[in-house]
Order: sequence, then structure tokens, then C-alpha cells
Amino acid sequence: MVNLADWSNLNSWHIMTLRKNGWEELYQFDMWDWQLPGLPGSLTQFGLFGTEGQAAVKDTVVNRRMEEELRAFPGLVTKLGNGRIKVRFRNGGEEDSTVVKL
Repeated sequence: MVNLADWSNLNSWHIMTLRKNGWEELYQFDMWDWQLPGLPGSLTQFGLFGTEGQAAVKDTVVNRRMEEELRAFPGLVTKLGNGRIKVRFRNGGEEDSTVVKL
């Protein structure tokens, strides 16, 4: 996912592969920044129009909670095997999921 420096919390997740001739996009889907858990040591600040930046988190209790949330995060992409994945994506104003054959 590219975290664009813009006034929106809407982004795209790109699934890429490296081939002989360079990078090739296999699949892309829309998602919200806030669907991803925060990273320990930093906190994304969301404003009225999207991401306003990062703030340092020095509180060890908060960092431990963020680490637990990160470990428990199921992810937005799940490998199902045989060139198939399940993705959780933004569908209008709601979260949805689908199985994709790559």
C-alpha cells in the first residue's frame, strides 16, 4: 500500500510480482488507511480530510497494546493457495471481501 501524502484516507493496495522484465501488477484494490493497525512507536493522526502525519508514541503501555493489535491483525490479503487470494477491500462506504484468482 502506498501511503499518499494527500488529504484523503482512501488508498489502493497493489499486489506485485517481479518478473524478468521488471515489476508487474497482479491485482489492485481500494482500501482505507485506517483498516491497517498502527505501528508501535508511532501513531497516525487522522484529520477531517485524511492523514495529518505521524506522532511519536513513547508510552510503553500504548506501545504494548499496539503490538498486540498488530499481532492479532488478520490482514487484508489471505493466501488461499493455487494462485488464489481472499482480499478485504473498500466497497463504497463499506468493507467487503472477495476471492481473486491471480
